[in-house]
Amino acid sequence: MRTFTLIPIGGIANRVFAIHSAIEYCKEKRYELKIIWFKDQGLNAKFNDVFFLCDDFEHVSLKEASLCDYFIFDRPRLKNLWIPRLFHKWKYDRCVYEKELAKRKDYTSFLNSLEGCSSLYVVECSNFFPVSTWNTYMYPKKEIEKLIKDRISDFTPNTIGLHIRRTDQIASILKSPIELFVNLIDKKIKEDGSVRFYLASDSPSEKEFLVKKYGKYIITSSGPISRSCLSGIIEGVVELYTLSYTKKIYGSYNSSYSELASRLNSSKLEILSI
Repeated sequence: MRTFTLIPIGGIANRVFAIHSAIEYCKEKRYELKIIWFKDQGLNAKFNDVFFLCDDFEHVSLKEASLCDYFIFDRPRLKNLWIPRLFHKWKYDRCVYEKELAKRKDYTSFLNSLEGCSSLYVVECSNFFPVSTWNTYMYPKKEIEKLIKDRISDFTPNTIGLHIRRTDQIASILKSPIELFVNLIDKKIKEDGSVRFYLASDSPSEKEFLVKKYGKYIITSSGPISRSCLSGIIEGVVELYTLSYTKKIYGSYNSSYSELASRLNSSKLEILSI
């Protein structure tokens, strides 16, 4: 059987998008999918620390990268002296690395380039293939699911989601300033005093500002979100899935996190940008 080796990279949303897309692609094109999860600077947690993969699907497997894998299956880069490239050239018909992702203008030509290959190695961080369902292939661990349910229990029937992306996402900072969210909140409260807002953000200062300004109208967590520690990553997953249960999400510009939250439970998404 033909093989597709996937290396999902980036943050939580990037990797979830990549895994779902790869599963759907491999089901349609009849590939055996092998997912190798690397714990790195992009997301410093093992897959099994946060998620579990549904085992009802044939020809789909996921493994946590071992020390040896960093020199064989990892994407070639300075930290591994580009050693994996030698193995990749020998083992795979086609390899897709980050440089190609950055240059990619459309998914059609990319997918066409994979046709006819019997062994693929793909580094991916996006939703490159249509996905029919977002709650079938992988789930948060049970203890994380409990945290999500506890947080959702604070919702009213009129809870709106807000996602304010900050830290290293310059485009979101510039295009989705806090003023847009303030204006939205003011407008919604004026329209209906029963409205509540679930606020997900990687910026503690933005959370603090909005909680002080709007008090009871804001539902959020003070837990820090970080890609570098497990507790921060778990908090990011909890916020992502909790956000997905709101009636509508107002998200940040160029944020895969906002987009994924809207898809997980089919919430409407509107990006606030200038």
